[in-house]
Amino acid sequence: MVTRARNVQTMFILVAMFICFSGSAVMAAKNALFNITGVVEASIAITQTNHMTFGRFAADTSIQTITLNPVDNKRAKTGAIVLVGGEIGDALAAKFGITGAANASYHVTINGDYSGVSISDGTDFMAVSAWRIYSEGKANTTPVDPDANGMAVIKAVGTDILTVGATLTVGASQPANTYTLAGIPIAIEYE
Repeated sequence: MVTRARNVQTMFILVAMFICFSGSAVMAAKNALFNITGVVEASIAITQTNHMTFGRFAADTSIQTITLNPVDNKRAKTGAIVLVGGEIGDALAAKFGITGAANASYHVTINGDYSGVSISDGTDFMAVSAWRIYSEGKANTTPVDPDANGMAVIKAVGTDILTVGATLTVGASQPANTYTLAGIPIAIEYE
């Protein structure tokens, strides 16, 4: 009888162990694996190609403006100002070569806060404002206000051509001379 009680006790222990181990096998945590990746893109860079010039013009007796389109270097005018050489003449938008990560968007900032500047002959001044940018990578045909939408796109080959135009305010009877301002900052950064 003792042997039989031991056999029953042993069987009870074995059944209890089976239930415990089989229960933990059913309740076991499920595992998965994941990877971590980081992609280092090419640094964005800018190189100046052309300086901006509104070209040659003759002032009138009233205040006028010349707007330089960065898409095609054409000038539009208000008032009776005469654009020497016509719409384009010797006008050029500022032009920059951009290199960086293919298909990446970047933001353009002009003069730190997009404020206008004045060009001078040392005595007299003319205001330059209303910046406009054009990005070949973005492929828009309308230049955009960089303050409102200064986004440009690097093309799939990792380059872009960025051009900058603006509006020049010519004073009434502006004295004839060459007006300049050097060192207007332009900054780019990835979006």
